Order: sequence, then C-alpha cells, then structure tokens
Amino acid sequence: MKLKHILCIMLLLALGLTMFSACGSAETPDDPSSLPAFSNPYLDALPVAGNWGGYEWVVIKQEDGRQLCITKEIIEVRKFHEEETPVSWAKSDLRAYLNDEFYESVFKADKSKNAVRPLPTSNANGSIDFPNGVTGTGSAATKDSVFLLSYEEAEACFISDAARTAAYDGYGQNWWLRSPGDYLNNFANVDGIGQVLYSSSNVHTEGLGVRPAIWISRPAD
Repeated sequence: MKLKHILCIMLLLALGLTMFSACGSAETPDDPSSLPAFSNPYLDALPVAGNWGGYEWVVIKQEDGRQLCITKEIIEVRKFHEEETPVSWAKSDLRAYLNDEFYESVFKADKSKNAVRPLPTSNANGSIDFPNGVTGTGSAATKDSVFLLSYEEAEACFISDAARTAAYDGYGQNWWLRSPGDYLNNFANVDGIGQVLYSSSNVHTEGLGVRPAIWISRPAD
C-alpha cells in the first residue's frame, strides 16, 4: 500500500511539472504572432485603381466621371496633430503632411506613364449630429488633393463594418477620419472591427493608422 501511495505521488508530481512547462512555453495574448492573420474578403473584391507610391489603391465610390480611392492598407501610424491642443482638420499637422510631403513623394515625383494626379477636392467639413445627441463641431471648408475620409463617407462607402477593416503590418488597426469627435480635441476613427467611432481619439494619440484618400478622373471605358 505504501509503495502505491509513493507511485501515485510521483505520477502527480510528473503531471504537474509537465503542465507547468506547457504553460510557461505558451504564447501570450500580448504576442502579435499569436493573433489570427488579417483577412478582409470585401476589401479584396474592390476594384484596384492603381499602385502609386508603393501602395495599392482601391475604388470605394464612383460618380460624375471620377472615382474615390483609398489605400487598401493602413500605410503608417501617426498623430493627428503634434500638439495636444484643440485643432480642426483644416489646421491639423496630418492634413499638412498629406497635402505636402506625402503628395510630393507619391504623386508629384512620379514621372511614369502610369502616373496619376489627384483631383483637388472641396471638402465641406461641416458639423455632425451624432447618435448620442452630441454635435461634433465642424471646421472651415478645405481644398485637398489628399485627405482622410469623413465620418459620413466612412459610413456610406462600405457595405458593412467588416468591409471597413484595414491592416497595418498584417494586423487589424484603428484608422483616423477627418471628422471631429463628440468631445473637444477628439477626432472620429474606424476601429479594428470596422465600427465608425464618434466617441473618439485625442489628436495627440499615437498608434492610430492613416489611410489616405483621393479623387481621380475615371478612366474611359
């Protein structure tokens, strides 16, 4: 009987060590490699407008001989504005970057036969009445060659939340919109599962993605 007890104890100890070892070697949820690979079949099905600046651009709307295009993936993460201070889309650092440095490097510097020139676009940037009863304060109208989608465009140009999702470095990520949020100094964005958020992020937030948008002339059929 005594021998049986000893054998049982030894077996239990061996099992415990095995379980401890397995737990210690398992990937944690914080390890990005343990997350499922990003997949968006809706995005994959959209017409490809072109590949400019090393980025693939897809068509999300067509009207009046022109196409609204957006990068298929999030191209980088960047603050909306460097200073943590109330700012409009018109005065933001992100708008200045997209219409200057980004535009110059992606479009103006392209001398190839497939080069495209975005159409300068007037964006009204008006105030928004959100579902929670709060009004997001708008800003002055802007004329942009490159811009971010507005809250309304993000809602209207995709067939579902899932279609709105986008990846950065292979994983789903939030991305900025140009519309103000429901609180001073915040801006709307799309979250990792494609929801358009008006309870939004501070302009100084790091880690939100950028998906530039442009209007281009629609190619002849």
